[in-house]
Amino acid sequence: MPQLTETQAEDQQLLDKLRPSRIILPVLMGLGVVGFMFWRSYKPGDLAPLANAKPVWLLLMLAVLVARDAGYVYRIRYLTQKVLSWRAALDVIMLWEFSSCVLPSAVGGTAVAPVLLHKEGIPLGKSVAISWPRPCSTTCITCWRCHWWC
Repeated sequence: MPQLTETQAEDQQLLDKLRPSRIILPVLMGLGVVGFMFWRSYKPGDLAPLANAKPVWLLLMLAVLVARDAGYVYRIRYLTQKVLSWRAALDVIMLWEFSSCVLPSAVGGTAVAPVLLHKEGIPLGKSVAISWPRPCSTTCITCWRCHWWC
């Protein structure tokens, strides 16, 4: 049997920890909670507006989401000076977005982004510098809008 390199050994160890049998139970629990919450709060007619949605607007929504994510992928690839491949940049952005949705807002995806970039081979200091301007610029734009509207 050929000798595994250190990276391959770490990958194998991770795959051993992420067996499907360990993933199925949390997924079923999450789906069960979502289903229960939907069942408790559903009233007939709640989903009627979805039947009236025009397909053009749904397609436009999908196009905007794809354009936004494509912009994020280009941005992260540009900021890393093309160290990341397009696929690696897409993976980082998708995990970043997922962590933004799952984690509490106090932590958010911004805390996870440097770790994701570091795992892709970007030095930790540089990964913090790359990931931090996004929430700062969002906050500045929000403050500017609030000041402008008031």
